[in-house]
Amino acid sequence: MGRRRQTRRPTRLIVRGRCRHLRCTRTKPIVYTTDAGAEKLHHQLGELADIAAVGDVGDFAVLLEDLGDRGIGQLMIEGGTSIHTTVLSAGLADELHLAVAPLLVGQADAPRFVNPAAFPGGSRRRMQLVDVTQIGDVALLRYRPKNDSTQLS
Repeated sequence: MGRRRQTRRPTRLIVRGRCRHLRCTRTKPIVYTTDAGAEKLHHQLGELADIAAVGDVGDFAVLLEDLGDRGIGQLMIEGGTSIHTTVLSAGLADELHLAVAPLLVGQADAPRFVNPAAFPGGSRRRMQLVDVTQIGDVALLRYRPKNDSTQLS
């Protein structure tokens, strides 16, 4: 009988000011919130989660430093417009994965990938395409930031 290989389960992270419900998980999730939200979440969640306060506005640099202190060296961030804008404008992403699907979304109020912000290098900074993977009719594009905004390859 073969020996079953154990895989490490990823730590679940929740970034928000409030938490209405928390699914049961095998690992204790870490909930990052503002200083003001931390006390309320401690009261609501008790021992269900590890609550970590990251300042008044939720500083992602503080969050990443805390994760490093916990021994977490790699992180995949999935989120919406606000999280994308915060992480990318702070220059905290070392890789970006974009899925391009054959859908046209033209509504004026449709969510955008990022909000207006001052991004490192400005609008002239290019990213380096490092991989393209086809998944059915979707293209998964993998990019890395370039050190020099004028670098083309």
